[in-house]
Amino acid sequence: MSSSIPLFDKRNSNNYNTWNGDMEAWFRAQALWHIISGVSKPPTVSATPKEGEEDKLEAWQLKADKAAGIMWLMVDNTQRVHFRGIKDDPVKMWGALKEVHMQKRPGTRFNAYDDLFSIRKHEEEDLQSLINRVDDALHRIRDLWSTAFTLSWTTNSAQWCSFKLSLRNTTPLFHLCCLRTIWTRLRFKLCLCAKITSADVTRKSLLQLGPP
Repeated sequence: MSSSIPLFDKRNSNNYNTWNGDMEAWFRAQALWHIISGVSKPPTVSATPKEGEEDKLEAWQLKADKAAGIMWLMVDNTQRVHFRGIKDDPVKMWGALKEVHMQKRPGTRFNAYDDLFSIRKHEEEDLQSLINRVDDALHRIRDLWSTAFTLSWTTNSAQWCSFKLSLRNTTPLFHLCCLRTIWTRLRFKLCLCAKITSADVTRKSLLQLGPP
């Protein structure tokens, strides 16, 4: 097993999809993926250790440490904050990055749709490469769908995305004021659709509905 550091770019705020695929492939090549994915659990050691049990545990811990160390080195400084308190657990580290990137919120979905509709064919690009980029963008959108996916839910999400898109060329302050007004109205509509009374709308539920 090679111990070299991967040669692809570190994880930053804009390259999760590419980094995720490259990092998973590297972990597989290093026989570390079963640890990262949680398939491989630490070996148990009996109260009175049997022959070889402690050696197996130590070998597993060394592989887990290597996986955690590589993951730390392969994200830039702005992303390491997500590893606070878990940097010795590669399973939680991997999950933390996924959770941050895959937040199923209107703003995140807007960015995914915007990426899809911003795709243009490069001058020297062949059609298969273009198709692959479109397919990757569609997969990201599907990953961001809520488990409560319905046509009504999609309409509300699309409406929020269209409002954000229409304001992209406005000044930041005007943009922010408009978004707050728009979201207040949309939030009220969502509550009505869900038949939620104003007394039932807690701050927590609004935060779950609202944009990031």
